[in-house]
Amino acid sequence: MTPIERTIIRGLLHRALAAGYTVSVHDSYDGDGEWTVKRSRDTTAIMAALDTTGGDILLFRDANGARVGTVTLIYNGDDTVIADASGDAAALTV
Repeated sequence: MTPIERTIIRGLLHRALAAGYTVSVHDSYDGDGEWTVKRSRDTTAIMAALDTTGGDILLFRDANGARVGTVTLIYNGDDTVIADASGDAAALTV
């Protein structure tokens, strides 16, 4: 993960946690892999779980545990690390 990717992802996590969301990390963006972090509010743990594959999916849940959306991360080495976003999580990517 490049410094610019790290900065973008930290900003995304900051906004998500400030909104009261929890974050789960799936260590693949193409369907393989596993959930390596589940319903966390720990930025350090979330960041540590990222970039073990070519991409990750972040799943956001509200305080009641309801899914609010996902963000797909693909590590390209530039500022396009956020490849896709759905649901209310899309608002976190701006």
